Amino acid sequence: MTVIDASVWVSYLKKDDKFREQARSIIRSLVNNQEKICIPAIAFSEVAGAIKRREQDKSTAKDRAMRAVRYMKALKLEILADFNKIEPLATEIAAHYGIKGADACYLAVAEITGSDLVTFDKEQQKAFEEMSKIW
Repeated sequence: MTVIDASVWVSYLKKDDKFREQARSIIRSLVNNQEKICIPAIAFSEVAGAIKRREQDKSTAKDRAMRAVRYMKALKLEILADFNKIEPLATEIAAHYGIKGADACYLAVAEITGSDLVTFDKEQQKAFEEMSKIW
């Protein structure tokens, strides 16, 4: 099982993103190999907000953001939405590593599910690598 961070989803879904080809390769490989992809529910709002902010044509930005979310949902991802289960570990991770709360949610989901984490966020990747050694 693999947890995919919002940074990878946004790169995958944005035409002008410098990491787009790398993100496309990662996600296509996982989908083609029928690997389970797991995300915290917050991923949808994170991706929608990031795409809306980055969209050049503001008149179509909301539609583009919502299309991105519909695409993600069509992949039938495994979604962890029980914040009561994620929050205690995410809070511990955020406090320990000093990372953003949303980033800590991805790490908590990876820990809870025993998954690998795919992210382009260097701080999140560093925390995941350290967590893997300690926890």
